[in-house]
Amino acid sequence: MTSLAKRERYAIAQTLRNLGPDAPTLCEGWTSFDLLVHLISRENRPDAAIGILIPAFSQYSKKVADDIKQRGFETLVQEFEDGPKQFSPFTIPGIDNLANSFEFLVHHEDLLRAQPNYVARVFGDLDKKLLWKRFTQSGRLFLRKAKVGIIAKSDQGVFTIKSGNSCVTMEGDVVDLILYSFGRKSAANIKFEGDEESIRILKETKFSL
Repeated sequence: MTSLAKRERYAIAQTLRNLGPDAPTLCEGWTSFDLLVHLISRENRPDAAIGILIPAFSQYSKKVADDIKQRGFETLVQEFEDGPKQFSPFTIPGIDNLANSFEFLVHHEDLLRAQPNYVARVFGDLDKKLLWKRFTQSGRLFLRKAKVGIIAKSDQGVFTIKSGNSCVTMEGDVVDLILYSFGRKSAANIKFEGDEESIRILKETKFSL
């Protein structure tokens, strides 16, 4: 079976072609073209990430993005669909599925859920099991800023993300749990159980990597 990352790569390319370069996304200030440039830069110009880590280098990162954008939307969609270039770290066996399953899933939802005609996707059992496994493995990192305990609940099971004197249960589809933990709170369909103050604290916590 083709990996989730590879299938999401192909699906993102098709979605980008359908939407065109000017479609809105869930990423504030980004069009579909901007999101595409980010995906290309991430895979093939990891040096550009320095601007995210060190604000003093933000102009360098912007220049890299501007240079990539000059190649044009349709060309970049095809480049993305073809996969990382020869010397990209993402060509190392196993790295693509490990590093891109969540990245591509979230960014594909960034494109889809920002559209007025959005319809939720249905994922198969094997994909949901993989996503749940990855989420339970990495949830402590994603949700580390929360000052309350967190229990995640989906049709895949129940898992304690963080222990605490006060605890909030987040219940939803595993894709929505992932989106919430990546900071896409308003787009994620999540139910909360717990005392009012703990829920408030969790909702007001900013999550992002």
